[in-house]
Amino acid sequence: MKKNVLALALFFAPFNGALQAQIYSFEDGQVSSAFTTTDGRLAVSGAKFKLGIKSLCWDWKASSKLTLDNPTGLEEASKNRDGGIYLWVYN
Repeated sequence: MKKNVLALALFFAPFNGALQAQIYSFEDGQVSSAFTTTDGRLAVSGAKFKLGIKSLCWDWKASSKLTLDNPTGLEEASKNRDGGIYLWVYN
């Protein structure tokens, strides 16, 4: 499963066009209702982070799915051939 998530991240990596990045922050300690998971648990963690001091922690199980409902700016980003989503995965 971790390999699949990493592969997804690498797939979207080249799509870094001139569009302004949208950032989902977890600095307030809350998981946005836009993030959902099946058969897993979402929490805010200070163990690893990219920006600030907190990040989303997904305690997943085999076949669990992480969904981001209606990502901010994705529709507009998809109109550009370099548009897409970045995902950072830490073990």
